[in-house]
Amino acid sequence: MGQDLRTFLSEIIKTYPTDVISVEKEVDPKLGITAYVEKFENKKLNPVLFFSRVKNTKIPVVTNVHSSFERLSLSMQSNTKPETVLEFGRRADHPIDPVVVKSAKVKEVVLTGDKAQVSILPQIVHNEFDGGPYICSAGTILRDPETRVHNVGIYRNQIKGNRIGLMMNPTAHGSHMMGLYKDLKKPMEVAIVVGHHPAFLLSAGGARLPGIGGEFELTGGLLKEPLELVKAETIDMLYPANAEIVIEGVIDDVSNLEQEGNFGEYPRYYSGEKNVPFIRVTAICMRHDAIFQDVMAAHDEHIVMGSLPRMATYLQRVRANAAYVNMVSLPKSASSRAAMYISIKKRNDGEGKQAGIAGLAADPNVKMVVVVDDDIDVFDEEQVWWAVAFRCEMDKSLVLIPNTIGAHLNPSSYAWDRSKHGVMNTRVIIDATWPIKSFEKVPKASGSKELLAHVSQEDWKKGVNQELDSRLNYMK
Repeated sequence: MGQDLRTFLSEIIKTYPTDVISVEKEVDPKLGITAYVEKFENKKLNPVLFFSRVKNTKIPVVTNVHSSFERLSLSMQSNTKPETVLEFGRRADHPIDPVVVKSAKVKEVVLTGDKAQVSILPQIVHNEFDGGPYICSAGTILRDPETRVHNVGIYRNQIKGNRIGLMMNPTAHGSHMMGLYKDLKKPMEVAIVVGHHPAFLLSAGGARLPGIGGEFELTGGLLKEPLELVKAETIDMLYPANAEIVIEGVIDDVSNLEQEGNFGEYPRYYSGEKNVPFIRVTAICMRHDAIFQDVMAAHDEHIVMGSLPRMATYLQRVRANAAYVNMVSLPKSASSRAAMYISIKKRNDGEGKQAGIAGLAADPNVKMVVVVDDDIDVFDEEQVWWAVAFRCEMDKSLVLIPNTIGAHLNPSSYAWDRSKHGVMNTRVIIDATWPIKSFEKVPKASGSKELLAHVSQEDWKKGVNQELDSRLNYMK
């Protein structure tokens, strides 16, 4: 089928036609596109937005594609959040090798030399105090200098003239590979892929694969078909043949760093300025009618997009050390990164804290883990914090672990002497599970399950409609 961004947009229009809004008015890429996103977000709405006329470029922009978990579920052909997490895991367990093709839609236009100018692309400034335009929706492909394995990650890319920055988390595989290039004193080739099916970005952005590489195969597993790849024009690399746009380039010296930032990041704070290497652009390949896909950093799409692959990956990691774990959730309130809720089928006292340890071990970004019994829906924060309020006492239930490696983009992270910002966090486990004997003796106050089971879905809907009708008549 060759699934890509366009096939998924077509599926959204077919399934959720009111989710897509086309903006015909010309917009300024500097804060204009993101103003629309934030306006809808403030009204608790998250439509896909298509901008056909963007100032200073001929290329249209689509954004907010991943801002709804329902749309992520659509990409997995699932319905509920738990089922979507499980389906992602099932597909991830069956990766499919990519195939290399000779012709590609992304090669309909090939620009090299002086014609390969980043200025032809939308120069999107996302947040008010960002240091300039950024590409923050791309899968960045690197190759291990020794094994030549391709690795894909989502990093942030500041545009400076015809050069592009590459800022990576110190714990990312890409950062490790960059260290290898530095040791070898070799230039590092880079491909920046803009616009593809969610499966590609979900594989690149949050799946947390155990070793270098595997994202192409995971994408195939999520698509249930091989990812089609094509050879690059100016570098020794493969990248998705059905992408919208690919920027090829080289970092001539990875030790040559330059100021990058400021930039609004996932904690909904600015991350400050960093020193990073910059990519020298060698080619731009695209479709003749290319669409530039954007993600508004530090807002809902950035957060929601990262939640699904992380939850699926963390569920597998946590279950590997605590088989009694039922489900995990990464709440949007903590940017789907800093907090994890875990539900367990508890059979022995002490299992709550063990599950919490496994949750913290799943990723350094996880700063707090709350463990609850399996009668609590971890996707419902009200239920989770009800359990914290009424099923635990902090002198027995709270575990504090200071001075551990954490999230360098978290503004509360600290250095060893606590005098400045650093990469360490104090991490927390809250065991909000009942002791085994107490759970058996203290039932929740609720209606009769037997009587509730007699009320069919049709009867319930009929009763709701009758109630609404009576209220409307009363108001008249």
